[in-house]
Amino acid sequence: MVRVRALLLLALAACGPGGEGPGDGADCGGVACLSELVVRVSRRVPWSEAEARLIVEVSGRTITCVLPAFLDDPVPDPPCDDATMQLGSTYVDGVLQEAELTVGGLLDGGEVRVVVETDDAVLLDEIATPDWTRARPNGPDCPPVCWTGEVEITW
Repeated sequence: MVRVRALLLLALAACGPGGEGPGDGADCGGVACLSELVVRVSRRVPWSEAEARLIVEVSGRTITCVLPAFLDDPVPDPPCDDATMQLGSTYVDGVLQEAELTVGGLLDGGEVRVVVETDDAVLLDEIATPDWTRARPNGPDCPPVCWTGEVEITW
């Protein structure tokens, strides 16, 4: 019980007296924010593979999604190994034109590795740095820090 109280007091002290930020007088409010990364991949030539995988590595996480190349192909439910990720696909004349993966959660604003592969070949393997936007809704010295960014790769 003493340890829990000590940690609580330390947490309250970090915001200073009356919930203020450290040293700047800013009010550390309770506004939350969400981090989000949108990864968009598209091809200049039509897909000929029956199925590919989109693999995104960001902030120490790896997300793998199945990309059916043709509109009539079965899609696993969920299409990604992390069911909280959102995958969208655009088909033109029944053939995959573009895939878009939205990654949420804990992001740190670093580099992103994007891989598209089949069972037989790696079609794309690229490291990109999104144009990240950092937000601190409770002030410059107060948590949380949230990142939003976008990566678009055409090959």
